[in-house]
Amino acid sequence: LLTQIANTKQALLNHAIETGPSFVTSSPSQEQQACEANIFQVCPTKPYEDMNYVGRGLIITGLVLFAIQAFLSVLLIVWTVLYRRRNIIKMSQPEFLVLIAFGCLVMSLSIPPLAVQGAYRYVQDPISGEQRTDMPNGAIARVDAACMAAPWLAGLGFVLVFSALSAKIWRAKRIFDGAVRFQRETVHAKDMLLIMVVMFIVEVALLLSWQLVSPLRWEREVTSWDENGYPTESIGACRSDKALAFVVPLLSFKGLCLLYALYLCYITRKVPSDLTEQKWISFSI
Repeated sequence: LLTQIANTKQALLNHAIETGPSFVTSSPSQEQQACEANIFQVCPTKPYEDMNYVGRGLIITGLVLFAIQAFLSVLLIVWTVLYRRRNIIKMSQPEFLVLIAFGCLVMSLSIPPLAVQGAYRYVQDPISGEQRTDMPNGAIARVDAACMAAPWLAGLGFVLVFSALSAKIWRAKRIFDGAVRFQRETVHAKDMLLIMVVMFIVEVALLLSWQLVSPLRWEREVTSWDENGYPTESIGACRSDKALAFVVPLLSFKGLCLLYALYLCYITRKVPSDLTEQKWISFSI
């Protein structure tokens, strides 16, 4: 049998190992089959590869902080709804308080996707360690979704919070300006919703353009190899060729939102605290 194997350079795919009264059969691994197909070659051992995954401790810390933020947001929403008929809550505009708490909840939802990570986009060849572009890794689709989920949730949550804050201060400004002129000023809900809708549309348009043109995708890059060409260390991250073209407008828009909110806080600094929490809003911004 050994002579035949040496002459034909073929290998046994299933080995029968005699252990006494019974036989144990098992199929060799792909690495072993490759070694047997090249009987007279010494097969190198594939080394351990450091994938540089985010540490478990950091992930747990992030999820705990997310749970705390989510719990507080839900608690404040419930509390506001239960006590919405009290004068202090009425004057604080409970509908906007709920929107602010809900926006904080949405922003906190961007934390769990950051913990999603994966290996290579394509299945690695068990012998050479190279990626086989004809065999995509099905698990990467979940990581790709998480890559874009984070900016979507963070962006939409931000817009909900700051559009509600801006509308809240703008409403108080309109009422106070009318009182100064000894005129009764009526501010309808649709007037305040216009501010929120405009900010929301701009944010969605920017995020949707990013999603359609050049979304973030999970990519893993090998940073070191051993003497046999096997990868020994790699780094994975969400990447996009044109990310900067969308990140800059998104950050600029958020910066303008912050400046507008600060401007409203400044011009309403003399409004009585019963009408607006200008000091606390300015501090939070």
